[in-house]
Amino acid sequence: AEAQKESISNSKLLKEDLSDTYMTGNPNRRVPYNFKGFSPEEKQRILDQQMRQIKEKEERANKQLEEKFEYDRQQEMYRRQLVLLEREKIAEQQKEAQRLAAFHQSQKLERNIQKRNLTQEVYQNAVSPDFYNRFAEINVQNQRP
Repeated sequence: AEAQKESISNSKLLKEDLSDTYMTGNPNRRVPYNFKGFSPEEKQRILDQQMRQIKEKEERANKQLEEKFEYDRQQEMYRRQLVLLEREKIAEQQKEAQRLAAFHQSQKLERNIQKRNLTQEVYQNAVSPDFYNRFAEINVQNQRP
């Protein structure tokens, strides 16, 4: 009975020896149905790798956030430049409209001056009551025999 206890407690099945989990031909490959867990070194290596991946992910997220802030800052700068250009364009259009209005006003003034000169110099014989009275005189003369 004692020998049987000793053989059972030393059996590969109950002892869960980690070396039994590897294939005999390939020490880097595990036997899926006989997996007993990882060694402390393997557990630590996996945990280190997970921590490295977490840090890399955080660094990528921070980098993306910084790139987004830089992009937003650049877009805001472009927007402000466009606003300034639009304001300059509107101011130039207003100046052009004022120049055009002043030009039209000067043309109108010139036209009025020319019209007044025509009236005073070319059309000097303005129609006056004497003009109509003359027709009345001629008409009276024609009616006499």
